[in-house]
This record gives sequence, structure tokens and C-alpha cells, in this order.
Amino acid sequence: DDTLTSTAATIGVTVNNVVPSNLVLTPSATTINEGQTFTLGGSFTDPGTKDHFKVFIDWTNDGTFDDVFTLGAGVTSFAPRTSSVYADNGSY
Repeated sequence: DDTLTSTAATIGVTVNNVVPSNLVLTPSATTINEGQTFTLGGSFTDPGTKDHFKVFIDWTNDGTFDDVFTLGAGVTSFAPRTSSVYADNGSY
């Protein structure tokens, strides 16, 4: 038989997002004096090149995010961000 035939079939595929990993934070110092600021940068790995990420930083350790920003698609690091001035001693 010289007749060509074809058949089509459809299947479903589930693609799961991979959670970012290997978070590395790069602080400017581990101890500062009253009246000084602190900077923090960071990076992580993620195989998704189209993912956007939101970074939340609580500079005062009071449960409120003082610095919130979004990283563009495929961006997995952020340059050092500067805190406000730490006017009093303590652990933050």
C-alpha cells in the first residue's frame, strides 16, 4: 500500500518550578558603630531564566520590610543596598 497516513495524539505535561537555592548574603561588616549604615548584597541560583524575584529586607528586625525590590527575569543577584543609619546600639 502506497498511501501515507498519520495519527495525532495529545498528552499533558506538568512543569514544576524549582525553588531558588544557594543564597549567599554579602554584608559590608558584621559589626558597626552607632551612627553608621550597613550594606547588604546577595546572590542565589535558579535554573529558571524567565523568573522574576522579589527581595524583602527587614533592616530593623521589627517584622516590617524596610526595603522591597524586584529583580528582573533571570537576575539572580543584587548589588549592595544601604540601610538607614543605626542610631543606637543593639542587635538587628
